[in-house]
Amino acid sequence: MGDIQTDQGESLELQYVPVAEFERVLAAPIGAVDRARAFAALARINVLYMIAGAWSGHIGTSFSSLDIMSWLFLNEIRDLEQGPEACDIFLSSKGHDAPALYAVLIGLGLLDEDRLHDLRRLHGLPGHPHVTTPYVQANTGSLGMGISKAKGMAIANRLLDETRRVFVVGKQCVARLTDQFRFQLQGECAPRGSQCCSCIKDHLRLGFEDSKTLAGLVGSDSTTSQIK
Repeated sequence: MGDIQTDQGESLELQYVPVAEFERVLAAPIGAVDRARAFAALARINVLYMIAGAWSGHIGTSFSSLDIMSWLFLNEIRDLEQGPEACDIFLSSKGHDAPALYAVLIGLGLLDEDRLHDLRRLHGLPGHPHVTTPYVQANTGSLGMGISKAKGMAIANRLLDETRRVFVVGKQCVARLTDQFRFQLQGECAPRGSQCCSCIKDHLRLGFEDSKTLAGLVGSDSTTSQIK
């Protein structure tokens, strides 16, 4: 199911990008698009480092979602500095892209840099998102359940009179249902005045089968459905 296994063991010489390099990108006098693209490129190196070090993980889906995650965390998700209980909510319905989320959080200093080294290890970062990890708002991994969770969060925020927005990313085969869920969200959220649940489809342009796109390492397409 996309796991990467190797028998090379400790003979592998793995390199990763330190947080200081991400900080240089964040401080660079460049536009938002170029900043997100550069941030995603560095994060992909760390995703590969984590998966290779763990001997296991999903490279294609992690690479593909990083442009989306980088843009959201750098430009859309509010109040990150106030902590996971106060900021806007992000979750990935395809939880096997967890290494991408970890790389983004580490690059932003929201997870400790040492966590780069403990993916899928005992007491380390789990292979799929788990709420014991800071800024992980829901356990995910069973494809498709992220949108229903996002809907519930949007309704709960409204009932609690909170203005936190909800962003959920799904893979292409899941997000084909986006139109159905849009009507479901409108039917249940709109009458309650629920504020902004955004469903984003990752077209998996950096999947294993797409060697031409992998060579570019940039340009993941996305489609967004937004319920206000």
